[in-house]
Amino acid sequence: MTIKTFSIEYDAINSKNTFTNGDTINGRIIIETSKEIRIQLLIFIAQGKARVCWSEHYGQYQHYVYWADEKYYDVKHHILREARQDVIGKGRHVFPFSFKIPDSVKVFGSGNISMDVHTTRMGYKQGEGLQVTLDVTNHSSRAVKPKFILYEKKSFFAQGRRKVCTNEILKEKAEAVASSSKETVTKVISIPRELPPSILNCSIIKLEYRLKIHLDIKYTSDPEIKLPIVILPEVPAVKQPPAPAGFGFEAFGSPNQPVWNTTPQQGPQPMDPPPPYGAYAMYPPNSHSDKDNIILFIPCIPFPCQNVLPVLPTMQLGRDRSVGDLCVLCCSSSCPQDL
Repeated sequence: MTIKTFSIEYDAINSKNTFTNGDTINGRIIIETSKEIRIQLLIFIAQGKARVCWSEHYGQYQHYVYWADEKYYDVKHHILREARQDVIGKGRHVFPFSFKIPDSVKVFGSGNISMDVHTTRMGYKQGEGLQVTLDVTNHSSRAVKPKFILYEKKSFFAQGRRKVCTNEILKEKAEAVASSSKETVTKVISIPRELPPSILNCSIIKLEYRLKIHLDIKYTSDPEIKLPIVILPEVPAVKQPPAPAGFGFEAFGSPNQPVWNTTPQQGPQPMDPPPPYGAYAMYPPNSHSDKDNIILFIPCIPFPCQNVLPVLPTMQLGRDRSVGDLCVLCCSSSCPQDL
């Protein structure tokens, strides 16, 4: 093989071996050959770019992969030009290079960053806590800070067109994850109680919620993940009517049950004899004119018979009318009293 070694080296400017805006990178291209060769062209190219990639799984069959690239700078140096047709001999050859990172570049460093996001479920009620767990692996030269944004997305559909509006509801952040480290970050986000429920079953209006998790990295674009969140409608609690007291809720044989009285009841007790009729005036004096009709209510005098029903006899007095008979009724035909 004619070329035994082909490598690139550069000089570090700090202990972390990182570079940023405005830094100058000095290095060299090393070529070692086993014999004399002719080189037509030798070009040095330096590029600064970032790449993010992650995958999401929904159910058993839905699998999505998201990725994006962003370029920050592209530097090209001609070490050996094609027109010169340079010849290099056997042995080790060093070709130095030097370039400056543009001041407009966001960031340039070594390493990569990855994160995995987990939630317990997708649906939440107003006022509930949404717990998010992040596994952040930071193999870069800078600290990263996880941030959370809950926002709503309203979509309107009419005549084949769509209008979309988004609005941020709340923002939260967590402690920064240091460079060259791996941490698990847990954050609980409270769902506002006044948040309206999601609308997902209407053909012309849709109200959706998203939780955006992104890593805040200085001087570069932030990698982010968006999770769908469903706000469930509030279901009013159904109140059960109270059970009637004393019916069906005491176990049979319970000591708290009332004790029934099994003592036989005694027979009718003798009553005092009625007062003599002369003790009361049979009819009160009539001071009214004979033109008036008067209704008198006289209480019935109790009799010793227990079957006699008290009756309020009615007497009507008037011109050319006699006083009605005073009578009592007995509730039993077998009453021994002779009424």
